[in-house]
Parts: sequence; structure tokens; C-alpha cells
Amino acid sequence: MRSLEPSTEDLIQSGLQQFSKNPYDRENDMPFFVADFTKVIQQHQRWTKTLPRIQPFYAAKCNSDQKLLQLMADMNINLDCASFAEIE
Repeated sequence: MRSLEPSTEDLIQSGLQQFSKNPYDRENDMPFFVADFTKVIQQHQRWTKTLPRIQPFYAAKCNSDQKLLQLMADMNINLDCASFAEIE
């Protein structure tokens, strides 16, 4: 099921377009986060090497971007979901 929330990529593109129209507008004073998936993979590899008997659980509410969650699922990382919305 596709989330009704825009993806991280969509938010970045939208923010950049808005910023390019008027970079000094107060509405552009909105923080955003950009993640390098290579770093996510490296951190997971570091975890499994350093703590091989401990399985990490990622809290889906921290960042529910579909691409990130799919990457984590592909790496067999467990997800911590606290509500039905997070499970969806």
C-alpha cells in the first residue's frame, strides 16, 4: 500500500523548487534531512560485525520513507512499529 505522505525525495525536490523561487522567504526556513543509503548500509555492517548476537530494531516512526524501509527490509533489519499506521 502506498503511503499518503510524500517520499523524502519528493520533499527535497519540492523544497528546492520553493527555495529557488525566493531563497529569502520565511517559509523556506524549514529544516530537512538528507541521508546517504551507503552510510546506512555501512552502519548496519558495522553493527553486525561488532554485535553479531544482537538484532537491531529500527523504529519506523523515526523516518518512514518507503525507500529507507525497503532497504532495511532487504538487509533483514527488524522494524519496531507502535501503531497500525506504522505497520501499513
